[in-house]
Amino acid sequence: MHILNGEGIMSTTTSHTRVFGINGALTSRHFVLCAALLGLTVRMLLAVAARHNTVFPDELDYENLGTALWKIHQFALSGSYTAFRAPAEPFLICVVYEMFGRHPVIVKLITSLLLITLPFLCARLAILAGMDLRAAGLAALLGSLDPGLNYASTTLYPTALAAIAITAGIFYCARAFLHDDMSSAAIGGLSLAIAASAQTTFAPLPIIIAVISVWRGKLRIGLIIATIGMLFTVAWIGRNRLVMHTWALAARS
Repeated sequence: MHILNGEGIMSTTTSHTRVFGINGALTSRHFVLCAALLGLTVRMLLAVAARHNTVFPDELDYENLGTALWKIHQFALSGSYTAFRAPAEPFLICVVYEMFGRHPVIVKLITSLLLITLPFLCARLAILAGMDLRAAGLAALLGSLDPGLNYASTTLYPTALAAIAITAGIFYCARAFLHDDMSSAAIGGLSLAIAASAQTTFAPLPIIIAVISVWRGKLRIGLIIATIGMLFTVAWIGRNRLVMHTWALAARS
């Protein structure tokens, strides 16, 4: 009986030690950085393994658009203007090709590097929402090791860009709303504009958030978010009207 009790005590002690160890790790001041570096390592290895491969037809569209911007300075597919794909990913591809030549793997590596910001944003968003350090650490870990985003970094899809921008937009807009901070409102609006340029389905978000802000008595915050957040959408619709003769956010050539 004494042996069994001793084993029970040892088992309980070990269990408590493990729990405290996990809690200690999650609340460590270096945990978010370690989680971010772990995710970066995983993504870099995946990107190198994928190399120049383009698996899906959509990827070919983004790569061809980026190449057209790089070579002939036109957002066009097969020689015709298009608005069927959002422009953020092709612009990223264009910039990378201008700097390093036509190497899709470098686009993937840079996308992997950009995603290192996501764990920090997730942790800060959790703290802003009133959660404790353990929840913030867990949010950072989930943001860093999200399998969908890690896979997306091995492709030429705009998913990673959209995820970073939308998370930053939500964080800074919430911060602006809670602290009546105009600079956060401007950064939040700009982040939402970038999200819309990566995936046009996010285009209405600045207006939705602005309406909520005004409804809650934050008129200036709402106006800043709406004005800056809609910059891309207005410019892109204007471009489509100019070169494609249609008032549309997305349209085939």
